[in-house]
Amino acid sequence: IDVAAPYGTELRSLIEGTAVLKNSPTAGRQVGVEKDGMIIFYAHMNKRFVNTGDKIKKGDIVGTIGMTGITSGPHVHIGYGLISQSNTGIVFGKKHYKLTDPKLFYYREQYLSSNN
Repeated sequence: IDVAAPYGTELRSLIEGTAVLKNSPTAGRQVGVEKDGMIIFYAHMNKRFVNTGDKIKKGDIVGTIGMTGITSGPHVHIGYGLISQSNTGIVFGKKHYKLTDPKLFYYREQYLSSNN
């Protein structure tokens, strides 16, 4: 999901977990937050305020909106991946994740919060 916002807007983590940083020519500066076999990641960031291995709480500021990688304007790309059993897909740290629709993350969170 691409979300346009003013350059430098703060990005808050959608989940608690462990930070994993990554750089790529297409997605630029990225921060992933891993938890329970899944990852939420933020791409095209300007600044990152966390380091790989940092413990992140839901709502923590992890960085700012930028234009790194291939972009046509300031925005964040929010991605969602599930751990890959076949070691294929995108790599964050030493783990592979199969990308899937980020809406599934929101449905999962809604389901979990309604059962507590």
